[in-house]
Order: sequence, then C-alpha cells, then structure tokens
Amino acid sequence: MPAAHCCCLTAIVPRQAVRVKRMGQTVPYFDIGGRPAIPMYGTLYPPPLRPQVPVSVIAVTGFSIYLRLTAQNTMTTAEIARTSKYDPFSIAVMRDPLPYYKELRDHFPVHHMPQYNAWAFSRFEDVLSIFENDAHFHSAEGTLSNKEGLSKFEKGAGPKWQKDPTPLLGFNETETYGKLRQAMMAELKPKSVTALADDIRKRTNALLDKLIPQKRFNVTLDFAGIVAAGSVCGMAGVPVEDAAEVLAAANLATKQDPVTGGFPPDWIKNRDTLLEICRKAVRRQIAGQSDRPLPVIEKLRELEVEGRKLTVNDIAILISSILLGGSETLPKVFAHGLLELNRNPSQKAEVMSDLENNARPAFEEMLRYCGPAQWFMRTVLTPVTIAGHKLEVGERVVALIQSGNRDEREYPNPDQFQWNRPNTRHLGFGNGLHFCIGSHLARLEGKILLQEFLRRVPEYTIEEAVRTPSSFQWGYSSMALSIA
Repeated sequence: MPAAHCCCLTAIVPRQAVRVKRMGQTVPYFDIGGRPAIPMYGTLYPPPLRPQVPVSVIAVTGFSIYLRLTAQNTMTTAEIARTSKYDPFSIAVMRDPLPYYKELRDHFPVHHMPQYNAWAFSRFEDVLSIFENDAHFHSAEGTLSNKEGLSKFEKGAGPKWQKDPTPLLGFNETETYGKLRQAMMAELKPKSVTALADDIRKRTNALLDKLIPQKRFNVTLDFAGIVAAGSVCGMAGVPVEDAAEVLAAANLATKQDPVTGGFPPDWIKNRDTLLEICRKAVRRQIAGQSDRPLPVIEKLRELEVEGRKLTVNDIAILISSILLGGSETLPKVFAHGLLELNRNPSQKAEVMSDLENNARPAFEEMLRYCGPAQWFMRTVLTPVTIAGHKLEVGERVVALIQSGNRDEREYPNPDQFQWNRPNTRHLGFGNGLHFCIGSHLARLEGKILLQEFLRRVPEYTIEEAVRTPSSFQWGYSSMALSIA
C-alpha cells in the first residue's frame, strides 16, 4: 500500500471550522470543528472527529479550506483506514486488539466512535487520568457493555441510576457505591488477606498433589481457577468444595459471543445460576447455618441504602461481584504468565533461583503484560478535559487499559515480558474510585501459585492454549500442560 504522504490525501472542511491566516500554515486536526472527508481509492472516507494528526493548509476558497496530511504522518493508507474504524466489537479487534492499540496510541490517542457516542483513550497517562478524575464520570450505564448496549444513547443525558434491585457493585451511584464498597472490603483489606496465606498455600499444594500424578492437566480450569474461586467462596459463605461449580458459573456468566461481542442467548440463565449460588449462601448466613461468621454478608445486611434495607437478592447480586472478579481473571493472568516463562527459559530460571523474593515482581509483570480485561467504560457527568480534549455530558469514554499497559511512553520495550521490570505501576487493577477491591488477594494468590507451582513443576510443556475472541476478557480461558 502507498504511504499517506502529503501528496496523496486531501481533506476539505468548512472555512469557519478553522482559523486560517495564510497558506501553508500547519494545523492539528483536533482544532478542526468540522468533519473532514478524505477521498481514499475512490471512496469518500470520513475519519473520526479531531484525531491528533498534523495537516497543512494548501488552499482557501469562499466556503472551504483544503488541508493535506503533512509528511510527518508516515502511516499507510490501509493503516489509516483500519485505525479510523477501530471498534472493540469488530471480529478482527476481538481476535487480537494489540496491533490496533499501537496504532491508536501512535496516531489516534483520542479516538471518536460516534456510533457509540464514545471516545477511546489508549495512552497510559490518559487512561490513568480518566480513572483519577472520578468526580467527572459516572457508571450508571455500567463499567463495561456489549455492542447493543453502547449503541443506545441519548446525547447530553444525565445518569439514570438503577435502585431496585441493587445492581452489581460498579453500577451504583457514588455515595451508595462508597457504602457498599466499604462493607464488601470487610475481608479484602491487607491484614485480613494476609491471614489467608496459609490456607491458600495449603489448598494450592493439595491440588498439586492430585494433579501432578496425572501428568497432564488444565492450569486455568483445574488449578489456578479452583484456588482463586476457593478463596472468594470462603468470603461469600459458599462451601469451598463448590469452587469448581462457582468457577464454571462465573466463566459462563461472562462469556461473550466471539462473533458479535455480545452475550449469548443463554446469558441470563448462566447469570442466574451464579446468583442462586449466592442466594443460598445469604440464606444460610441469615439462618445461622454458616460454618463461620461472614463479615461481608453481615455488614451488607446492616446497611440502609436509598432508605431501605438490602434484600437477600440485593446481597446476592453484590457478593456475585466478588465471586466473578475473584474467580475469573486471576487464572487467565497466571496461565498466560506460565506461557511467557516457558517462552523465556532464562527468565524462568532467574525467577526460580529465589522464589521467595522473585515470585512477587514476576507476578506483577504478569498483571501488566497478561491482563485479560481490555477496557472499562465511564460516562461523562460534568464536562472534563482529558488529553487536551473536552468531553461533554453524556459522552462515554472507553479506557483501553491493556493499551495503556503496552504504552511505549510509560515502559521501555513494553511488548516484551520482563519479570523484573523496574517500573511496576500498571493499570491491571484500574485506579481511583473503582480500583479493584480484590487487588490484595489477587497479588497474594498470584505469588503463592507461582512459588508452589514452579517449586514442584520446574519443567512443563504447553500442550494447548485457548484464547477465545472477546471484546472484554481476552485471555487464556483454557491452557493444558504436560509434565515429564
């Protein structure tokens, strides 16, 4: 494909859209209020509003200004078309979003998706800025969505909060969210999590005792997923023996159609399976039939939200947030991390040389490099400027966290796995008001899983790795390995 040098593409915009004083002036596209149209191989192609691409003014008529892309832009025509059409729900993006992220970071860091009334931000600092400017955003529309949900919008509209039943934790109004989050943090604070270390290590080794003699097992579904689900089962009052059932229900409840990016027709049924597990746990606690006190459920029962006490169903919905987040993501991170260590034997040897001290930084790099969650959404509550772009009330922002985690402006060689990377800050847990409430637990589990697995299984072969296309959870949902 020919490169898009200054001689190939011309844009035409209304004269009033740009303040022009003389021919040859260089103007950045984001100053253009109009919607330029670029002829591309005979097709009139409208790029997104205000992308940050330099252009040069070449002619001024009574009604129009003619602009050319300057030679500073060396993208091919095909690349321009592809990035301009970036859509998290396109089949190509769901199969592998990483090349698109790089093009967005380099050429379209503020990318308009008018079909969703949304702007995608792909650079680390911009994503971080969205998370840190919590007061300007709301989550009444959720923190993630499918294509059908994002396609419905009312420009300039304020938040419409769901009150009854109480939605998943992240969908609540700020004040309510704060109360609920505080209650749900009862067993997720550092001191409480640290007390779980011995139990996690014991369950990890018990599983390895069972799996190692088999010589071949699924590290996502049979190992890491069971350990992670077991931890949150204990907090939610679900028998630890039911961890496999919880893991399967969580995976089904969040599974997306690999073609449409939406949830399959049986999504409601799958979600209700998980909710019923949670309802039973709440009822057992209320009836005094739980094996031990459950601070999370008890603190939620004590709360009054929107002038009423939470129902059994409300509490079940909320603790399902813990089961979902705590059982689904970590196994994918861990499995992908083992894959990277297997691809880099020298790094694996370095980690194994001192597992006590090296497991934690190695897992931190896995959180950066291997995170499956691709993006989170917010809706603008009050006007705010991010990356020099003013966002208006009702517009959505799509914070591309995994693009930020691969940003060359933040990390040297970001597309390389480096277990002892000196810069350990990343977006794997989000930031700000919605910072992952299970971050301390995930870090502890990841460290222990890595220590015990590599101690007992120093050599392994990846037999099969399944990474199903997804608009959100793009991770290894299944990874089979064998050991000698």
